[in-house]
Amino acid sequence: MTLPSFLNTFVKLAVILSLFAGFACTGKVNGAFYYDKNQNGRLDTGEEAGQFVRFSVVKDGETFAEELISDKTGEYQFTGEKGVFCIEVDKKTLSASPSETTAKNISAEQITKQVPSFGGEESNTSSSSSSSNSSSNTNSNTNSSNQNNSNNNSSSTQNNSNNTTSNANSSSSSTEDTSPVAENCIRKKGFAGSVKKDISLGYDLLGDISHMSSREPCELSPLQSCEVSVPYPCDCTLQDFFVPSEFLTVHSSADTGSFDADIGHFEFSLNSNPVIIREGRAGKADICKTKFYFVVNRNAPPRTTSYDFLPKADCPDGVHDLKGIKVNVDATPELRMSQQFDGDVDWGSRFDMDITVKNQRKGKVQNCELSCDFQSKIDVISALPAADCDPGSNPAMCDCSLDTGEEEKTFHFNFHMPESNEFNASTSFTFKCKLEATGLDVPLEQSRTFRLVP
Repeated sequence: MTLPSFLNTFVKLAVILSLFAGFACTGKVNGAFYYDKNQNGRLDTGEEAGQFVRFSVVKDGETFAEELISDKTGEYQFTGEKGVFCIEVDKKTLSASPSETTAKNISAEQITKQVPSFGGEESNTSSSSSSSNSSSNTNSNTNSSNQNNSNNNSSSTQNNSNNTTSNANSSSSSTEDTSPVAENCIRKKGFAGSVKKDISLGYDLLGDISHMSSREPCELSPLQSCEVSVPYPCDCTLQDFFVPSEFLTVHSSADTGSFDADIGHFEFSLNSNPVIIREGRAGKADICKTKFYFVVNRNAPPRTTSYDFLPKADCPDGVHDLKGIKVNVDATPELRMSQQFDGDVDWGSRFDMDITVKNQRKGKVQNCELSCDFQSKIDVISALPAADCDPGSNPAMCDCSLDTGEEEKTFHFNFHMPESNEFNASTSFTFKCKLEATGLDVPLEQSRTFRLVP
């Protein structure tokens, strides 16, 4: 007998779904590569696309496709069946210069397809009573019996259909994998349909800076300055810093920052306009530069010191150490002393002696003492500058301390030689001067000898 009309429709629908599944068992996986500038894990407006990124695809732990390339807008796509697809980026290509190329996609023909089977063939099988029942019942009873059997078959078929659907749903629910997948992986649950996944390529804040060559140390003496240019990501701000204020001060333009000499603190201005020295590309930040000067403090103590300037930048992903520079300060005094005589040195004569102290580094010279020794029969008429010298002693003493920037100081002595009748033989007269100062390892000495015959 023929099936009821609703069963006939059901079977036809199953056949159509089976045929459709045979052609639509694969779906699309697509998305875009991007550089996550704000580090928030999602593609935002204005973020740079990952152009021409080479990548491969691993499906359920096995190689699925290799040497794929995103297009110039960063978009990629491939087709595949259900499973977990993981995208592996060839990071060596991210820094390469972009070239015009075409995205390479995987077509359905490159994938082995397993077409599931749905439904069954349409059937016209009829149900009849047994021959024994047919012979014992009337035609009307036979018709009545057939009608009942048809109803029972219909009910049974409907129940079986419901049970099949319930079992299928139960099986699907119990086998579906809902475990989490890795960051760059995508779970495709069905054979057909599309799944979208944007892939972050990160964002390299310090890539260009790390490749910049380290600069030579600053070698400073008093009153000298050293220009310091700090490159840093334009997306970041430079942190304030401290310097050893007894040795160093920091000079800069007003829009760069300000320096508190009392505590040695430099504060960068929030309104500064740094200069962009390199524009970023392929996920690298723009690099800016700010400039200031280290200057030796005018009152730096007369010794050497070293200071490691280690700048830091506050960035969206945290604080980063930048390339530093060593600052060497030599404030020890570098002095020269010269001795010059003016006039004839003879019995009973008067003559002048000038001692000049030169401050080569122009730094502060502290506790400087000049002493000039001579024989007792020589009279010291004067020693200038009077405020710095004591001519009444032997040796004559002068304070030769110098301020920062003071290049030299000259001391003037006027002597009167003894008369010849005070000596019975030839006599040597020596004028010896010695200079000592804080930070001067070896005293400076100058001397000159005159021999007179009566």
